[in-house]
Amino acid sequence: MKATKLEYKVITSSGTPQNPANIDQAIENAGQEGWEVTSITRDEHPSDQDKTEEVVCVLRREVKGKAAPIK
Repeated sequence: MKATKLEYKVITSSGTPQNPANIDQAIENAGQEGWEVTSITRDEHPSDQDKTEEVVCVLRREVKGKAAPIK
């Protein structure tokens, strides 16, 4: 049995004030490249005293080519 080889990508708002249009556009662009969203979370940015919200999106896609067999 062959394993599916995946690669992952993270899109984040990087501590700037949340602008959903920017996150939406980044996800849409990634989707056109074959990425799919696996999770989205939001939290206070850890280094921000003003409690700016940070959005983190994790995406994945299958790597084309041969994957290593499962042992």
